Amino acid sequence: MAHSRVVGIMSIKPWFAGNLSSAVVCLGAIICGVSPTYCQGQSSGQTPQASASIPSPATAEERETDKQNMLVIYKALKAYEKDNTKLPDWLSDLVPKYIKDTNVLVSPVFRRTGQQQLYGNEDPRLNTSYIYEFSAKPVPKVILSAFPNLAPGTTMRQWKTRQIDEFGSVVPILRCFLHNPVLNVTSDGEFFESGGYWETDPKTMELRKKRLTPASKTESKP
Repeated sequence: MAHSRVVGIMSIKPWFAGNLSSAVVCLGAIICGVSPTYCQGQSSGQTPQASASIPSPATAEERETDKQNMLVIYKALKAYEKDNTKLPDWLSDLVPKYIKDTNVLVSPVFRRTGQQQLYGNEDPRLNTSYIYEFSAKPVPKVILSAFPNLAPGTTMRQWKTRQIDEFGSVVPILRCFLHNPVLNVTSDGEFFESGGYWETDPKTMELRKKRLTPASKTESKP
C-alpha cells in the first residue's frame, strides 16, 4: 500500500517541473506516500513511534485544543520574530521567554494515544506535536528522494519561503497531522483545515481567492 502511494506521488512530478518555485511543494504532498518507518517519534520522556493511522479519531474537544495551542504558538513565533527580526530555528527556541508552559506544544491526541505524526520534523530539544514548517531542519531525506529538484541541504525554512513567493501568506507555518482534515495556521496567523496537499485543496483555493478580493475580509482570528 505504501509503495502504491509513493508511485502516485512520483507521477505528479512533471506537473511541478515547469519552474523552480513550483517544484517546491508542501510537506503534505510527501506524507501521502511516506512509510511509517520514516515517522519516528521524538525522544523526550515518551518515545512513541508514529504510525500510518491514529487508533481512534480525534474528538471535537481535542481539535479545539489543538487549534488554540497552534494559535498560541503562532503568537509566540511572531513575538520572537519582532524581537529578533527573524523567525526561530525551532519551536523550543520559544521556551521559556515566549512560551512558559511547554504543555502548549503537546496535543491532547498524543496524551491520549501516544501517537505522533511529525514525518522527520522533530524538534531537537523538546517533544512537540505540531510541525513547524519554517524550522532550520534540512528537508527530510524522504522528500529529497521523491522530489530531486529540492537540492540537498535545503532547509524547511528555505523551502517554505519559496512557497510564499508562489502562494502568498496562505503557506502554513504550523501543521498538525493528528487530525483529518489536517489543521493549519497560515504564515499570517489564520487557522484553516485541508488535506495533505494544502496547495491544491479547495479550502486553500477559497482562502487565496478571498484574500485576492480587495473588498473581502479574512475571517476574524480567535
